[in-house]
Amino acid sequence: MFANKPNYSGGKITATGGISGCVPNAPDACASEVDLEVYIPGAGQWSTAASSRRQLSCPPPARSTAATMSCDPSSTEYIYRAKTLATIVHEGTDSNTSTSSTLHVRCF
Repeated sequence: MFANKPNYSGGKITATGGISGCVPNAPDACASEVDLEVYIPGAGQWSTAASSRRQLSCPPPARSTAATMSCDPSSTEYIYRAKTLATIVHEGTDSNTSTSSTLHVRCF
């Protein structure tokens, strides 16, 4: 699984993530989605600002999806991250998450 550091471009913040591969062979089923999260300093916690559609295809090749939100220039929150949530089915079911490094940006 992977979660890429969010990208800020054209007044939008985009988070991407997904499942990059499975070894030694493809699982029976996969599901993944990515959330764009914003850090709320006063509460000291992360909050979901946007979510992607659920990706149901298994690798190979890498499968990814994206969550996008428009920037709000009046916002005082400016720390963002991507969080990928994935479930893989193969001889049982396993779920896990992957979290990206943070993006610090004020929207203009």
